[in-house]
Amino acid sequence: MINLAAAKSIGIIFDATLVHNTTAVAEFAAQTKSKGKKIELLGYTEEVHAIENKDSHLFNKKDLDWKLIPTKPNVDAFIAKDFDILICAYIGRCAPLEYIAAMSNAKLRVGAFQEGMEACYDLMINIGEKEEVEYLIDQIDRFLKGVKVK
Repeated sequence: MINLAAAKSIGIIFDATLVHNTTAVAEFAAQTKSKGKKIELLGYTEEVHAIENKDSHLFNKKDLDWKLIPTKPNVDAFIAKDFDILICAYIGRCAPLEYIAAMSNAKLRVGAFQEGMEACYDLMINIGEKEEVEYLIDQIDRFLKGVKVK
């Protein structure tokens, strides 16, 4: 297992439908990037006309096939990257993001605990009743900072 200090590259997938999720992810990404980490963001949104920014790539429901698998080339490129850590910063079920998590080449895939989703993550964080992305990110950050690597 790798900890946050040893990680050089971090991918973050998130539900960009809600503005406060995007804000929480962007703040965490900026803090982590300021520590010399290479960060890439990929967000899924239900909105067809979402605006991308320079720091994150977005895809939407029009970019999914009938099985809800993303078909956009930048999603395939993201999945293929060998991130040290993939942070799955979303709460609840989201088939397109679950697909990316399950297929990712990342060395460590971390997300919120969800019964039956063991194939998507190497490490699941139980956030209990606090179903907020900000809290999930904080818990992932705390856990990955505390991991002792030999």
